[in-house]
Amino acid sequence: MNIINRFTLRTLLKNKVRTFVTILGIILATAMFVSITSIITSLQNYMLDIVVDQSGEWQGQIYNIDKKSKEEICDKDTGISEKSYVEIYENQGKSKDISFSGIDDNFRAMLTVKLKSGHMPKDNSQIIMTNMARSVYFANSKIGDKIKLKVDGKDREFEISGFSEVVTSDGDTSNDMQIYTRSGLTSPKSYTMYFKCKNVSKVEMVFDTLMKKLEKAKRADAGSEEDGVTGYMHSSLLEFYGESSNHTYNRLLYAMAGILMAIIMVASVSLIHNAFSISISERTKQFGLLKSAGATRKQILRSVFFEAGILCIIGIPIGIICGIIGIGITLNLLGNQFAMMFTDSGTSGISLTMHISAAGVLTAVAVTVITVLVSALIPAVKAVRLTVLQALKQNESMGLKRRNVKVNPLLGRLFGFEGKLADKNFKRNKRKQRVTVISIAISTALFVAVNSFTSYMSKSLELYGSNTVADLSMEVEKSAVEKSFKTVENALKGFKGVDNIDDGGYSMYDNVIAEINIKDVDSEYLNGLKKMNPEMIDEKKGIIRIDSHIWYLEDDVYNEYIKKNNIKNTNALAWPHLSIYNENENKNYSYDIIKSDAAIKIYQAKEKKGYELGNVDSYKKLSQYYFEITDDDGESAESKVYSGKEAFASQDLSVVRCNKELPLCIGDASDNNVLTIVKPYSEIRNMPKGVVKNNYYTFAFKAKKHSEAKVNLTTFINKKMSGELRNYISYIADYTQDKETSNAIVMIVNVFSYGFIILISLIVIANVFNTISTNILLRRQEFAMLKSVGMTKKSLNKMMNYECVFYGIKGLIFGLILAVLATYAMFNVMSEGFNVGFYIPVQSIVVVVISIFIVVFASMIYTMKKIKKDNVIETLRNDNI
Repeated sequence: MNIINRFTLRTLLKNKVRTFVTILGIILATAMFVSITSIITSLQNYMLDIVVDQSGEWQGQIYNIDKKSKEEICDKDTGISEKSYVEIYENQGKSKDISFSGIDDNFRAMLTVKLKSGHMPKDNSQIIMTNMARSVYFANSKIGDKIKLKVDGKDREFEISGFSEVVTSDGDTSNDMQIYTRSGLTSPKSYTMYFKCKNVSKVEMVFDTLMKKLEKAKRADAGSEEDGVTGYMHSSLLEFYGESSNHTYNRLLYAMAGILMAIIMVASVSLIHNAFSISISERTKQFGLLKSAGATRKQILRSVFFEAGILCIIGIPIGIICGIIGIGITLNLLGNQFAMMFTDSGTSGISLTMHISAAGVLTAVAVTVITVLVSALIPAVKAVRLTVLQALKQNESMGLKRRNVKVNPLLGRLFGFEGKLADKNFKRNKRKQRVTVISIAISTALFVAVNSFTSYMSKSLELYGSNTVADLSMEVEKSAVEKSFKTVENALKGFKGVDNIDDGGYSMYDNVIAEINIKDVDSEYLNGLKKMNPEMIDEKKGIIRIDSHIWYLEDDVYNEYIKKNNIKNTNALAWPHLSIYNENENKNYSYDIIKSDAAIKIYQAKEKKGYELGNVDSYKKLSQYYFEITDDDGESAESKVYSGKEAFASQDLSVVRCNKELPLCIGDASDNNVLTIVKPYSEIRNMPKGVVKNNYYTFAFKAKKHSEAKVNLTTFINKKMSGELRNYISYIADYTQDKETSNAIVMIVNVFSYGFIILISLIVIANVFNTISTNILLRRQEFAMLKSVGMTKKSLNKMMNYECVFYGIKGLIFGLILAVLATYAMFNVMSEGFNVGFYIPVQSIVVVVISIFIVVFASMIYTMKKIKKDNVIETLRNDNI
């Protein structure tokens, strides 16, 4: 080690506080960079595990392959590394709606089979079946039982070897009637092939080539009456390998990581750059002495880089360890929340575990090293450009003229002699003071900006949540209810008897047009409607017409609801909150439509014999499309438009404005600009005659264990409503799952954002403390000189207090301007998709203002205590070497 490097080590050891703060900055920066790369890697692996769990590891699948094409095309493709053929059998008999397939040894390497009990079939005399197939057709059957299935017109006996969940290749579990045996049972009607490629990047090419060959072979087989060949690539899997045509997820993930790294880099450069600036300012006289002894610029720069290297060697390994431990603890605590976001209430059994990528860690290390080197290089280059005389004098005020340090007389009157001295010091040492002010400004801006980001993200996620209070909901056609249960009351009783269903109710709704007087409409909503759908406004008549749902709720439930919420007795309630989506701006707007109780008119479309109802043609003209029903398959043909009384029956209605929580059985369509009106069920009899009526009941349920309740409800429906009746039930909506997902997203955003704020705050505190304390220590001789000419301890402290106030005020002015600009930039980004208002984060600003002054004054008090015992004569004789 040469003498210059030994001198550098001595300086680091002598200035322990500054060295410690610089190492702390490097540790924090490294830890945050490692955390970001680790969370990205962990999330990618987690999402990959979920995709594999839900739909398997296949990369491509092709349906309707015949035996000849299988042998001559698929078996000979050299780009495929692994494949599995599923033989599709034509199942017959009473269980013909069960899909029956033969599988080979590679099937489980392609698709995920979740056995609930038993084992996979060992030969084609054994089968496994899904739980739904068991509950509907083979109730009470168990492993080892023999069952008969009709295959090729003959009854074949099979032994049940296991029961499983639904096996799916696309995450869709609606095809829940499945039986699998070993391949070779009989001649299949077709094959389905699942495959993987040796090189993931060539999946698309292999898939396209296979599809072209198979389609050509199918066309060549002129006598074939089979469906054409179809196929899919596993895009949800491939996108996590970076090979999907849809790169949105990876772009979003890497963009967010880039933004976070940029913020961390700014904060880290601010801290580390300031530390090196102060270090080099302190060592400027050393550089002058070294230059006078013959040291070159290159040697001095090397000594600075040697210092940076020593600090990196100490700080980076500790930062890596801290980052890994920190993100490991965070992911462990948030594992369930991530499961809520990406799986069915976190029931998949897949946990979010930490994955450390060597490339990610190396990237973090490289970024940290670059940050440190850039931070060190900028002040070092400035220092080596000084002449020997300037460096030995170590005085920035060389060449300053009187006008440069002239003090405003008003300042002297306000703050006295000490205030004048403080201001002169600012002007005399502009570069040092600028470093401190910039440090405070950047720290302030970062803190407020991150708080603003958190607030905007939370608001955007919470703003458009559903108002529906039900956990589960479904629609069932009237005819299906009557055939299976006789009455709707019997149906509700049956549904409420399902395990894990705590409560339930039913309702019906009709689609209508609501006509409202403009004087009753909120002006903000009216202005929004003018921009987005002016056709709904008739200013001449002083009305607006919008879509509405009239819900009919059980009478006793309705009466109990208005009594519980202290609402005056009325036959109609209206919920005012609506959202409008502006397609031109790709943005949601949220409004309250009616200001108070209102008298409105309802228009309901009339039935037309031989026609089915279409969309509204014009709200102003009250015209409606009708489509002629043809005899073949009920397809629509010619359309007609009817207007006014020919198209609609009208009804006057007085509604009471209600801002309370929606009743259990009422759906929420407010996000589609649809007004919700609720009436007692008995009011159906007052409906105008000859109007189009909704043929579906809406059933809604409360269920604490909503996921289990949904499964049990599905099983009950399949048992009770066999055959085609099951098709008259729409999808069972799980609103609580949606809410849990939104809540999980909010929690994850908050945890990561506030964790980020804490780390940024540590950098801020270290930055400000290091800058101010070191600057004060460098002024030992100045303070000794002031003491020697009679300045008292009280006056010295007063002067330093003024300097702290000046630091804080100047830094906060610039910092808050930057913070407001950053907040406005975030508002612009968020407002492109959400109707969020711009706001100044006052609480964050108050916190940061108080915190900055606390840190500034604490730094000053700490440092002044260190130098208060300095001997004046000794200090004047000593140099800061």
